Amino acid sequence: TANNMRKVAVLTVRSSAVASVQVTPATVLGSQSAVGRVNLTTPAPDGGLVVDLTSNNTNVIVPATVRVAAGEAAATFDVQTKSVTSQAVATITATFNGASKTTTLTLNALVLQNLTVSAASVIGGNGLTATVTLSAPAPTGGVAVALSSNNVAVTIPVTLNVAAGQTTATVDITTVAVTTNTNVTLTATLLGVSKTTSVV
Repeated sequence: TANNMRKVAVLTVRSSAVASVQVTPATVLGSQSAVGRVNLTTPAPDGGLVVDLTSNNTNVIVPATVRVAAGEAAATFDVQTKSVTSQAVATITATFNGASKTTTLTLNALVLQNLTVSAASVIGGNGLTATVTLSAPAPTGGVAVALSSNNVAVTIPVTLNVAAGQTTATVDITTVAVTTNTNVTLTATLLGVSKTTSVV
């Protein structure tokens, strides 16, 4: 009868899963840091949940896990990187409950490309300048390039700072009077890479 009819409601419970993983910025200089973010399909349940993280490149370091708090649908994590001598790409993977999502982080190398002087020949006692060129803009805080001269006839500062966001920097060089032509070698060094030039 109508009084004995029953109504049945079906409740579907959806479990959280990883919707995506992101890294910002997506490209950095080796040794710079980035911020990762794990996004879930639904807010985490009571007690939160733990997402496993991995990187396939030893130059990119991520924590083993990141916890998404209860009621939250995302969590961030730190990404640390190491200096590289050539461009490298790392794949970062976030895994929960057997399902994974990936993203990539590109590392650019900061390499000393060149050392030049404003004149290859100078009369002793006159000044000139030296310029260093990097392969990519210097990171936050700038970068110090070591400088040296193999002869006291030409004096150059021991370091030259390339300002953040710049690829070149210039420094003044002083010389002293000499009685004979003197070939002097100037050297610039950054991260184990050296470039030389000569002044006569």
